[in-house]
Amino acid sequence: MIQTAHSDAHSPGVERMLVAWSALGTAALLLVPLLGPVVLAGSMVMPLALADRRLLRERLLVPRRDTVLLLVASGYLAINATWSLAPRSAAMAVAVALLATAALHVGAVAFALMRPRHLAALVRGLVIGLVLGLAALCFEYVTHLSGQRALARLLAALNVTALRVDAGTWEAPHNTGMTRNLGVVVLMVWIGAAALIGQGEGTMRRLQAGCLVLLAGVSVMLSPSATAKIGFLAGLAATVAACYVPRLVIAGTTALWVALCATAVPIAHLLDRLGAYTWPWIAASGRHRILIWAATSEWYWQAPVLGAGVASARGMPLRDAAREAALNEISPSAYLNWHAHNAYLQVWFETGAVGALLMLGIGLLAIHGIRHTDESLRPGLCGAFACLTLFIATGFSLWAAWYLSALAVVVLTARLVVAEKLTRTRKAP
Repeated sequence: MIQTAHSDAHSPGVERMLVAWSALGTAALLLVPLLGPVVLAGSMVMPLALADRRLLRERLLVPRRDTVLLLVASGYLAINATWSLAPRSAAMAVAVALLATAALHVGAVAFALMRPRHLAALVRGLVIGLVLGLAALCFEYVTHLSGQRALARLLAALNVTALRVDAGTWEAPHNTGMTRNLGVVVLMVWIGAAALIGQGEGTMRRLQAGCLVLLAGVSVMLSPSATAKIGFLAGLAATVAACYVPRLVIAGTTALWVALCATAVPIAHLLDRLGAYTWPWIAASGRHRILIWAATSEWYWQAPVLGAGVASARGMPLRDAAREAALNEISPSAYLNWHAHNAYLQVWFETGAVGALLMLGIGLLAIHGIRHTDESLRPGLCGAFACLTLFIATGFSLWAAWYLSALAVVVLTARLVVAEKLTRTRKAP
């Protein structure tokens, strides 16, 4: 039996602490995504404290295939960042990438060296945190952000200026934090569903997972975010389909990932040539993105192999003469830079063909892991990856600290759920 670092590892107090720790971190990430780097760093605390120390010291130094690939990617980002047009943003992205690599390596090693009851407690906390966070977000969307507006009024009445809550109005919400919330929700909900279903094949577990997905679905569908809707529906479709034809879903998801990684630049060129930014049936935000993609795909050719540098879109022109009229038609304040609103295109432009190849490899390695995991967990993990594949095609800046951290936490929680299921399966007669 593995001996943990603490003599009281058997006590119920340790398990309650693990549940609370996991629930707090999960809910914090859902409700305040900007805390992502803090949550990611905190995710290493309990595995390092409760895994067998002797084995942990030995195995932390053993190279893992995924860790090596992530270290290579982080190292390349560090080199690439030296010629970035936004050095401060680039440095932050590199720091978070290294933090994510460390956290994922620690989790992969330490989870295998923790007691089954401790892993189960962390998974319970994950589900509890998801329920609490999703319930709060669902309430906010059902009541048109009433809680945030009430908090904003309270802070104004108390003359508190250090904390700002800008919920705007329901018709035109200005709180970008709520959009970030949905970015975490649409990815995390499938891991929670997998955790619940993986704990047993009974109808009750499936109902609980369905309620979790329903809470997320209500928030997403009531929100103004088309990106969140696309990601959620992709995750839902993949999860349901993987219950019946998992091999087909994995093959389809693999093909989609490869296609998007390989063809981001030509797709952007094609949409521009077709004049898709003028098609009236596409929402203004979508037409704006098409213009941004067109400009980014042209900028890409300035440094096609090594890229322009992490976060360099921030240093590119706000507008250009060729797209001036189209930008004005969408909004006089519309601009082209900041980021590509497409992770695949952003990677091609800012890290070049080398970065795109590394991104492709990381995704394929994740799919390989899904293919070889327990069949009860596979649908939820397929849903998470399918959601990610489409969500990042129109979503946030890939290099944002909170976003990189959230993506790493999603992978880490998936590893936790897989590790907990594996230990429980080994215990079963």
